[in-house]
Amino acid sequence: GIRSLAIVPVGLSAHRQGLTRLDPVTPALAGETIDAVHHWQEVALQQMDDRFVYLSDEFYLLADRPFPPVENYDEFWQIDNAIGLTPRLRESWHDDLESRRNEGTMPRRPITVLTGELAARAWERELQPMLAGFELPPVEVVPVRNEFYGNSVTVAGLLSGSDLRRALLQLPAEPHRTIILSPRVWNADDLTLDGMTLEELAADQPHEVLVGEEDAFVDFWADLG
Repeated sequence: GIRSLAIVPVGLSAHRQGLTRLDPVTPALAGETIDAVHHWQEVALQQMDDRFVYLSDEFYLLADRPFPPVENYDEFWQIDNAIGLTPRLRESWHDDLESRRNEGTMPRRPITVLTGELAARAWERELQPMLAGFELPPVEVVPVRNEFYGNSVTVAGLLSGSDLRRALLQLPAEPHRTIILSPRVWNADDLTLDGMTLEELAADQPHEVLVGEEDAFVDFWADLG
């Protein structure tokens, strides 16, 4: 009854007093895990219809290893947990930009992306080089340090409103920016982990703050005018 299995590095917050010691995943351990899981995937592929077990993007970014081809994620069974999100977005955004270039409807507005430190690394290594192949306005990526849970927590989906607001207030007032936040920051009630609304997060500062898209990011960006 199990469709797929995801493997993710242990996330260690700064609030672990009195808890069992757990060590963070190092780049070396991330590389060893990649090698082991790729072997298990080949075994699964011989016995099943797909690879069954999938590694989170953190492993490839921590180890500075290339991502597998997108077809190695099969049907992206774990995409809701952001497994394979980076290579999928890289490929889908590229295709969307190709289409828009042919149509003459490319994005025209510079943007600033506030995101977690891990996602900022993915932008730098995977997404920005892809975007550089198109004539696009600048994309500024600002990594946001997680003070709410601790700086070892680096994923965008665990950023608090207070951390995002701190990073937002640290930006220079000029030039005026269009700030894009990850949709993963918000829960079903449109609140951050610490109960902040978008209006509260963006209050009393000069920049426009918007919640972006993931798969439809290129369309979202182009529609900004």
